Amino acid sequence: MNMSILQRSVVITAMSILYAQRLPAPIVEPADQPTPAPQTETPSAPERPAKSKHKTEPAAKAETKPAAKSQQGFGGTWTGKINQGLLGDIVLTLTVDASGSQVVEHTALGTFAHPATLNGRTLTWHGGLLNEITWTLTPNENGARITSLSPLGINSQATFTRGGKPAVAQVPQNKTPTAQRDPSRPGFVINPFNPNDSRRLDVRGKASGTKLKDPTSGREFIVP
Repeated sequence: MNMSILQRSVVITAMSILYAQRLPAPIVEPADQPTPAPQTETPSAPERPAKSKHKTEPAAKAETKPAAKSQQGFGGTWTGKINQGLLGDIVLTLTVDASGSQVVEHTALGTFAHPATLNGRTLTWHGGLLNEITWTLTPNENGARITSLSPLGINSQATFTRGGKPAVAQVPQNKTPTAQRDPSRPGFVINPFNPNDSRRLDVRGKASGTKLKDPTSGREFIVP
């Protein structure tokens, strides 16, 4: 009797232990935790390139050369045909010295030297019996533009080309020509029988109207 009660107690105790092991573990609720604030990404500073220990030389600049200006000299001869009022169209050759300070007109009527003024790209001088004609010479791509203007009604222009043989005045054998003064050399005149000759005739101390002989041709001319 006592054994049965003891056996039952052992059995009940064993079953209680087995049952307790099969029960699920109690659920424990986690403590409330604050929601973490969203993290703001701080923009990282741009990385600076490492400085080189070697000094960087500035890039060499390309040498810029000024554009070459078109140089059309005035010196030399210019030949063409231009209207001169009552004289009609005349063939005219202009000889300009290298400095642009003198112009010599060669026509069939004679040779005449005039002082000239250079202003930019235009050469100006005065001609005619009373220096009443204003002449200009302006070089261009075709040669030179020549104009003549006077209060007597002459208003002409023409294109002259560089070069050509100066016209030589046709002086009758029985007429004594009057030489033209060289404005660049006081006391000297242009040889009326050979106006292309760069040598001038010395008339210093000779009165105007005096007849002298050209030492080359032996012909007489009148001092202006």
